[in-house]
Amino acid sequence: MRKQRKVIWSVVIAIGFLFFSYCITNLDFPISGEKALLYRFEMVRNYLFPRGNTVNDSILLIDVSFDKIPVKTTDEYGLTIGDIQITDRKKLLDLLQELKKRDDYKYILLDAFFGQKGKTPHDSALYATICSMKRIVIPCHADEALADSSLMKKAGWADYTSTYNVSGFSKYSYMSDKGMSLPLRMYKDITGRTIRRHGLLYTDGWWLVSKSIVLTFDVNANSAYNEKGEKVWYYLGADILGNEEERGLLYEIPELTKDKYIVIGAMQGDDSHSTYIGSVSGAIINLNAYFSLLDKHHVVSITLAVILFCAFFFLAYLTISRQDLRGLTESITQKQSYRLRTRLIAMSALCSWIGYSLFLSILCILTYVFLGEVYEIFVTSTMFYFLSLTVKYTDNFKRLSKIWKRKD
Repeated sequence: MRKQRKVIWSVVIAIGFLFFSYCITNLDFPISGEKALLYRFEMVRNYLFPRGNTVNDSILLIDVSFDKIPVKTTDEYGLTIGDIQITDRKKLLDLLQELKKRDDYKYILLDAFFGQKGKTPHDSALYATICSMKRIVIPCHADEALADSSLMKKAGWADYTSTYNVSGFSKYSYMSDKGMSLPLRMYKDITGRTIRRHGLLYTDGWWLVSKSIVLTFDVNANSAYNEKGEKVWYYLGADILGNEEERGLLYEIPELTKDKYIVIGAMQGDDSHSTYIGSVSGAIINLNAYFSLLDKHHVVSITLAVILFCAFFFLAYLTISRQDLRGLTESITQKQSYRLRTRLIAMSALCSWIGYSLFLSILCILTYVFLGEVYEIFVTSTMFYFLSLTVKYTDNFKRLSKIWKRKD
């Protein structure tokens, strides 16, 4: 095959693989082990440069982990089957009524599920308050309906999918057949924009976007205090509302909630999920997913697209040229200077040693560190594997055809 045709075919293959990689990225579930790769990388980085809390002044975290009460739950026949622990609805009602009266907050992410299991005397008032408030969102789930259908107008889906080889939380899907996610509803309420589907493509306004992404966790709250000893989480009962003997911060500090993203949820305990940076609460995952939208992390990066196109083109050219990295480098460095030739040959020797799979893994880490974006390694490696098989079997078929012609 002439060099010009090889270049053209390499461009076509690179564009096709780039589009296929985009489609795979938009799946609701992870396919390969990016979570394990990033987990190992973050373990090393956190050892060298410990990752502390990264919660800015625009966020108010209210922890309800220690504000639980037992309530009786019944089965479909109305028979009592035991007690479950739910967030104290009376305290939630007191908090939301005060926030509604002030109406000075930026947005409220109330990460408490109001399902049909367990009822309290305060439910009706609580649900009515939530429905009457501005700029508030609650989660809903596919496996259990909300206790009151009126809550759906304030709800967003908060489910993620795991696979047999990737447990825990790995990637966030902003929309599905069920509707928009909790962070996407926040994003639409605040900015007026949303993600729209056009066949295999997704857009946000004029931008091409991914509807599922690997979060970079720019907001991190892995402990109750930061490095300066300042409190990061505030407990709903003990800190925010107070008690009969001492008024809480909500009443002592009038500007506590002004222009704040108020996140209410269990920051520790049962609502924690395994991620590549460790255990993270569901409320913090949803908050990070929202800020990723706000920071345009879901927008397809032109820089990443160019980098991946160049990498795919290079690997495709190698494959259809029936060369490895060392052979290709030696062929193109014959007329180069000694210094440049030495560097290219050394680089090719290193690439040949580490292999394509590790090469793509290193590229994944670099794009994660410098661009904050992650692509599917396993799918990319598999595509090039099948391309190499296609080239190999095509060569074998041509060789056999020549032998058959000679025999004839």
